[in-house]
Amino acid sequence: MLLNHKIFITVVLLMLIAISSCSSNETNKQPKRSLTLNIKADNRINTKNSGQGNPVRIRLYELSNAGFFNEAEFIDLYNSDNKTLQNSLVSKYIMPSILPSESKKVDIDLKNETNFIAILAEFSDYKYSFNKTYVALGDEEKNSVDLYVEGNSVRLTKTL
Repeated sequence: MLLNHKIFITVVLLMLIAISSCSSNETNKQPKRSLTLNIKADNRINTKNSGQGNPVRIRLYELSNAGFFNEAEFIDLYNSDNKTLQNSLVSKYIMPSILPSESKKVDIDLKNETNFIAILAEFSDYKYSFNKTYVALGDEEKNSVDLYVEGNSVRLTKTL
């Protein structure tokens, strides 16, 4: 009888531990955050001497803060973005090339520590282009940002 009582108490304790660990995981989970990036390119992006539009490659960065990105030169980001952005880099995506006149939507799951989205555009004439931009994100679960690629410049705006 004493053995059955000990087994019963052990089973009840194990069940209580299992139930409490499940409930604590549910309350500690942070909501999943996402980004919808709406890309809009005009027909004369990444132009050279001919004036004809060309594809441009885009790098998207998730950043905890924008200081290193804001201060960095294009060539430093292009050659060694991990080193240049240091501990502010949360995640990096090298996106497929954007074509002239292209419009598309890209959905990205954000990391919890992401506070900024930054873009580096790899224009062929990078010295004479506006090749980087960033925007602050709020705490919203769903974020939406428009990326405009116009001529040899990029611009981000947060969609409200």
